[in-house]
Amino acid sequence: MSLSNSSSAIRNVENVRCREQIRKYSMNQIILSIRRKRDRQIMQLMNEEALVNFLEYQGLAATLSPIKAAFLKRELIELKNSPLDLSFYSSLITKMKEADTCMVEINHHLLLTELKAVVSKYLI
Repeated sequence: MSLSNSSSAIRNVENVRCREQIRKYSMNQIILSIRRKRDRQIMQLMNEEALVNFLEYQGLAATLSPIKAAFLKRELIELKNSPLDLSFYSSLITKMKEADTCMVEINHHLLLTELKAVVSKYLI
């Protein structure tokens, strides 16, 4: 093998390693991506029409009194300002890490389950 071929091969190996490092998402990036998706959904639920649509989609068709709606919105804001529950989202984090992606489905069942649990408290 000539010197130019060996240096070319070394550059190719370095380029492959560099691309592999670029594609690898860190746990922090994945967690941040999930949290951003959750926070966007929370902010959408601040809109009364979106909240009614969510209730219908979840099979929770009910009307909220203005007082319950105010308390719900306050709790949703508290959830938005809280860190992600890593144990709750561990299966999603693991799948995203294995798939090397930061994309979260908008209607991922864990996101919906967490929001549904908060909303359900005010429907009783």
